[in-house]
Amino acid sequence: MTTKEQKIKSAVKELEKLAKWMDDYHFDVIIGLIPGAGDFASYLISVIYTHKVLKKHGLHKAYFTKMLTNLTVDFIIGLVPAIGDLIDFLYKANRRNVDLLKKEQKEN
Repeated sequence: MTTKEQKIKSAVKELEKLAKWMDDYHFDVIIGLIPGAGDFASYLISVIYTHKVLKKHGLHKAYFTKMLTNLTVDFIIGLVPAIGDLIDFLYKANRRNVDLLKKEQKEN
């Protein structure tokens, strides 16, 4: 296993924790229900944690832009009253980010 593969594997393991809490346990949607600040708080949690993990494993420059796009789309969707919360429930940006790294892992 190459160093890059090891870095991706470690990052996947850590980002799985975030995806589990925010997407599988729906904390993203629950936090997003708080009027005004909820969606922004959820966005910040995901962006900061994702950035920290990718930087820790030396993957920041390679993947952060794609992952930030997923998180930003999720944030913008969540801002739409009522329907945004439903779509946010289905979009699962953190899970998409994990899948992005898993796809890269398979390609290496």
